[in-house]
Amino acid sequence: MSSKVSIVIPIYNAGKKLHRCLDSILNQTYSNLEIILIDDGSNDDSFIICKEYIKKDSRFILIHTENQGAGPARNKGISLATGRWIYFPDADDEMESKTIEIAVNAAERNKSDLVVFGFSEIKESGEKIRIKTFPQVTLNGDAVRNDYEQFYRMSGKLCIQGAPWNKLFALDIIKKYGIIYPSLRRHQDEAFICSYIEYATKICFIPDLLYTYYANDSTAVKRKYPINYIDSVIGLFEIRKKTILMWNPQNVRVKAIIYDELICNLIWAFELSFDKKYNFKKNNRIEWMQEKLKTINFDEIEWSLINKRPYQKVIVFFLQRNISCAHFLIHCKVFIQNLLTH
Repeated sequence: MSSKVSIVIPIYNAGKKLHRCLDSILNQTYSNLEIILIDDGSNDDSFIICKEYIKKDSRFILIHTENQGAGPARNKGISLATGRWIYFPDADDEMESKTIEIAVNAAERNKSDLVVFGFSEIKESGEKIRIKTFPQVTLNGDAVRNDYEQFYRMSGKLCIQGAPWNKLFALDIIKKYGIIYPSLRRHQDEAFICSYIEYATKICFIPDLLYTYYANDSTAVKRKYPINYIDSVIGLFEIRKKTILMWNPQNVRVKAIIYDELICNLIWAFELSFDKKYNFKKNNRIEWMQEKLKTINFDEIEWSLINKRPYQKVIVFFLQRNISCAHFLIHCKVFIQNLLTH
């Protein structure tokens, strides 16, 4: 008998696009599925739509929770899952009809506990943004961890970091080691993936294009950043310190990538704090910035490894020495950007 696959979908106000995702699951050629729908406190018709699919197919399981975010919703799904494999699509995307069949066959044929497959990224209008495919290759987990630079960036030939929707995971590894999506409002996917890679023994890349990701416009993406985004930046860095940065401490290229990303995200978080939804007054914002900076140990960052741009160098200098000057410079940048975009 074929191995059971648990499909866990966090759903929040996805009513307009939810049919697309759920129909693509119903159309799977692989039948041994349990489909766990976690309605994460939606206030549109998502829950009603989910109930329609419960009536259509007994493989659907519907859970309603208070809104906590995609990470905790997926964790709820993990706690309920009983499959050999587990898959995490997004509620507004769709998969090819043979996605699960091809991914499971690849995992079991190659004795892998992680399968990474190709995807298309398109706009809602249908305009293609990019197509990402991979060569057929199976790698030992130790080799991947030892030289993680080539697996870190989405632009890389063999990318692992990023989203979970183009990956099939082994549920027994997740449960054995207590791997969870951290309660971060952003970057929880990247944190989960690097925590999983910590224990992966074999990773299989396949060339098949099996998933379609529908990208939001840039304005909608910005609106999704929560006011506590900086906590996600710091939380992700802490998890990477315990995982990626520990795998091969001599790999300076990986350190440089992670440190550089921390600085970029940190500055972006401070830029976001000028958004009206934060409702900060100048003095409140400066105090808030000071408190957040106290949680980062800048002394442990090897600054010589980071290829910072001039603006970043100046901001980092003042963030460590004169927060008022850093605040002024970030405010100037935000003001100029707003002028250019209006």
